[in-house]
Amino acid sequence: YLTEGRELTKAAKLENEVVAIREAVYGPNHREVATALHILGNIEKGRRNYPAARRAYERAVAILDADRGTYDAGLSRGALATVIAATEGMTAAQPIFKRALDDLSSGGKDKVQYLATEVDYAYHLLDTKQCADATPLLDHAIELLPKLRPRQLPQVLEASASCDVEGRRYDLALTKLERARSLCADVQCPTGVVPMIDFKLGRLLIERGTDRARGLKLVAGAKAATIAEDDKELLSDIEHWETLRLR
Repeated sequence: YLTEGRELTKAAKLENEVVAIREAVYGPNHREVATALHILGNIEKGRRNYPAARRAYERAVAILDADRGTYDAGLSRGALATVIAATEGMTAAQPIFKRALDDLSSGGKDKVQYLATEVDYAYHLLDTKQCADATPLLDHAIELLPKLRPRQLPQVLEASASCDVEGRRYDLALTKLERARSLCADVQCPTGVVPMIDFKLGRLLIERGTDRARGLKLVAGAKAATIAEDDKELLSDIEHWETLRLR
């Protein structure tokens, strides 16, 4: 409840106490200690206290590796990879992401935990323009998400469509964006997802000359929504695109 209420400083203090108690009861290298360390890492990552998050995840991984807890180690290793990606970049994080997926595959590639790490990995690859590596991960996620996490599917379709645009697979990108938009009418998409989809779909319709009138309407609606939601980053992207289009 503390993490949901964003009282993360208090949550971190309490979880550190949990770690200390479990160390006293079970010893410093017990799996129960690793579980508490993973939770502590999540809290510290939420606080953007990346050094503390990294220490917690690394210790959890070390405990679980020594205990031959391959699957559980994969969960903590995947979380560790996201911290390393945020602080050191994907060159350092990529082998850790790959190892995490190898670990998690021992429990099956059709499980939520594998899927979550796979999508995190793909998003970080997209941040560094590595669509060739991200695409197969996104394709696999798109196959599984309707059953496992339907609410996340529109975002993954939108991300995958970005790679299709980069690869000049414009018809495929349009299909994915239209599907994402339709799904958001059926599931409660997170804040900001619909305007992002509408902007990318509208822009593509305009730039490809497919349906300029609809494209302009979608972009205008996306811009209005970003202003209402105070999404400064997306609004900046829309205004930058508008400026380039008017040149």
